[in-house]
Amino acid sequence: MAFVLSGGASLGAIQVGMLRTLYERGIRPDLIVGTSAGALNGAYIASRPQASGTADTLRESGASCVAARCSRSTR
Repeated sequence: MAFVLSGGASLGAIQVGMLRTLYERGIRPDLIVGTSAGALNGAYIASRPQASGTADTLRESGASCVAARCSRSTR
């Protein structure tokens, strides 16, 4: 099973909810691939336990919004 996480700041935020739901259902990835905001989320979840708490921590830390802040600051 692979989790493929796309780019885009708003999609990065949506991925957090998707990850929590998958973890709650016992679905765990063998491979994580991502680009842009998805790469940030992918790196975060790859380095932590595969549990719904990881998705909660990602949401609370705001790590999935880093790309959105960066793109606004460069305009």
